[in-house]
Amino acid sequence: MKKPETQTFPDQPAIHLKPIISYPRIAEAGEHYLLTIDVQLAEDSPWPYPEEEFEISFVLKTEPFFLHEPFGEDEPGLVLHRFGGTYGPAEYLLTASPQPVAAGKNSYHPTQCLGLIYRHLDLECEVKQETQEKLTTIRRAKKKG
Repeated sequence: MKKPETQTFPDQPAIHLKPIISYPRIAEAGEHYLLTIDVQLAEDSPWPYPEEEFEISFVLKTEPFFLHEPFGEDEPGLVLHRFGGTYGPAEYLLTASPQPVAAGKNSYHPTQCLGLIYRHLDLECEVKQETQEKLTTIRRAKKKG
């Protein structure tokens, strides 16, 4: 079987982003949580695009820890501005597995407007039947009724 060709753009410098992600590292079975994803342009990052804004969407792989859906009506995504960061984080509603899940990793893949994955993030996670301490640093989300 022939390998697919990979197209590269050697003259275009890479954009450097710092991810800012809020999610439950230890979740309680069956509970709802808010996952937020934002980015910052690294200080040393070039801006290789002729446009002032860069659109970013995400491919999430949260199973077996969580089911996820957009928090709100629109499909979550980010618009990174050349000079001012983003216009706010992408938000997802997470529903923890009804059963405990041993510690492992979730995967988050930011993609650009053409759907090309440009980074892969693995984040530690675990679902317990009952957490021993309240998760005060994580905002629990309630489904909009």
